[in-house]
Amino acid sequence: MGSGDRWFRCRYTGVPLDDQRGGRRYPTWEHVTSGDESNVLLVADLINRMKSDLTDAEFRSIVKALARTFGGATFDPAAFPTGPS
Repeated sequence: MGSGDRWFRCRYTGVPLDDQRGGRRYPTWEHVTSGDESNVLLVADLINRMKSDLTDAEFRSIVKALARTFGGATFDPAAFPTGPS
């Protein structure tokens, strides 16, 4: 993938990925469920680091709850994952 080529997009955001190793848009494989090698998505490194050890459902829930706080709402503690990471 050349520097100007943008053939691949992040599965979560749709942003074009690039070949700048260590960059935020660098393509990485993200485990939909942490540790499960059978179900991965190509995502931007930044998104992969944000998701870390969350399941897909946990990630979507906490991002939505956090986004609502930017609009003035109070964070819904039910959206915060429980249990060990």
